Amino acid sequence: MRIVVIEDDAVVAETLALYLEQAGYTVAAAKNGIAGPALAREEETAADILDLMVPGLARNERCRELRAESSGQIL
Repeated sequence: MRIVVIEDDAVVAETLALYLEQAGYTVAAAKNGIAGPALAREEETAADILDLMVPGLARNERCRELRAESSGQIL
C-alpha cells in the first residue's frame, strides 16, 4: 500500500516515512502543496498525510481537491 506525505519539514517527512516504511508501506513524499496532490493522483493510495501549513497550499481548498482526486484517506 502507498501513502503520500505532503510535508515541508524534512525531518518530519523523513521520520514519518521511516515509520511507515517499517510498517510495510511505500511512501511518496512532497515538500509543497503543488507537487503533493500530483503524487496522490499518480497511483492509488491508502492514505494522504497532509500538512495544512505547507507552502503552496490553499489549506481547505487543497484538502477538498485531494478528497475529490485521491483514492486514499486524508490525514
